[in-house]
Amino acid sequence: ANITPMRFGAHHEEGTAWLALPTAEQYPRVEQTPDDTGKMSIYGPSGVKQEQIELRRLDSLLASGAIEGRVSLLKRDVEGNEFNALRGAAAILREHLPTVIAEINPPLLKLSGRSYEDIAGLLGELGYTPHVYRHGGLVAHEEGVEANTDIVFLPPRTSA
Repeated sequence: ANITPMRFGAHHEEGTAWLALPTAEQYPRVEQTPDDTGKMSIYGPSGVKQEQIELRRLDSLLASGAIEGRVSLLKRDVEGNEFNALRGAAAILREHLPTVIAEINPPLLKLSGRSYEDIAGLLGELGYTPHVYRHGGLVAHEEGVEANTDIVFLPPRTSA
């Protein structure tokens, strides 16, 4: 199995954006220290720590040949940008049917104007079903998400 880490932000359009820590008011659980980079988001303009990044559509990488072979897994931890990142991978989702693992972060999703239901709806239209790890295995996930949760979206050809 090949894993290819890439240094850019996944999005639905190409460009650049500033990653920043959200303010304490936007996301109360974030420590406001320059070393706390784990919750940096394009939706958190605090000025505490910022870094400009390139935004890319995963579909454009596939079309250009930068991604070779079958895509079998998409792991998303994009701090509130899950919906837009998935929109930028629509062809990959339809043609390759990868399993999608997404960390759902409700406070940062809210800053982006989206919710878990938006993500589940987008993937559900393609036949994906949400699951969580419970009791040593995957079980169907049928409720919303209140706290940070990893959701495994299985493609239509896969069952838990």
